[in-house]
Amino acid sequence: MLPDFSLETPLWKGAVIRSFNTSFDHTADSFAVKYYGYIDVPADGEYIFYTNSDDRTKLYIGNQLVVLNNGIHGMTEQSGNILLKKGKHAIALEYFERNSGDGLEVSYSGPSISKQIIPSSILYIPSMRDPENPVGFAVNGLDYKFYTGTYTILPDFNSLVINKSGRINQFNLTIPERTSSNLAVRYVGYINIPSDGIYTFYTSSDDGSKLYIGSTIVVSNDGIHGMIEAQGSIGLKKGKHAIVLEYFQGTGVLDLK
Repeated sequence: MLPDFSLETPLWKGAVIRSFNTSFDHTADSFAVKYYGYIDVPADGEYIFYTNSDDRTKLYIGNQLVVLNNGIHGMTEQSGNILLKKGKHAIALEYFERNSGDGLEVSYSGPSISKQIIPSSILYIPSMRDPENPVGFAVNGLDYKFYTGTYTILPDFNSLVINKSGRINQFNLTIPERTSSNLAVRYVGYINIPSDGIYTFYTSSDDGSKLYIGSTIVVSNDGIHGMIEAQGSIGLKKGKHAIVLEYFQGTGVLDLK
């Protein structure tokens, strides 16, 4: 079966491979590979992805498993479909070869695109952000600053007067003696990334939220709305990275995950 790649120690890392293939130095049998990058799709619509492999493969777009090509077998093709908007999407492929030769082909089709091997011209390597790796951490947690006011979008936090501040264990609303509406919170801390790779972050919030890694907006989920999940991906190197979450609630139900 495919391993849990997050628990494995890579024997080799390559900075660049132009397509999904096994044209790199590897043992004849009993090896596994994880490919990750971005795919640039030219138009909104439904796309079908195909893996033809010996042995197993899994293909993900973001965190969604699109193709499962399970089992020990010779070259076998499986496919799956997904709706995508125009632009760059995180793509990952997990591949495992047990014995008796390897083989791997990854294709796609979509709006005005006939089935074809995914061309290297639409695959991109993520830039990998360097960690800050600050020293002197004694406890886990986040610093927060709490504000009260009437908001319809996330405010400029630098212009607000702090109502209270403190430390909290995670991103939630268990702030002592907070109001139940017309509030805003800014959480600041560091996240410890276990290995180099593409990471997808999610915020589910009622109302608005934004998540930053360093100064980069990774998830934008702003505005007045019910509980809505939004996501975004970023390439991160192993280590501690600055993370900030901004949140506001107008009236009605409030929630944050």
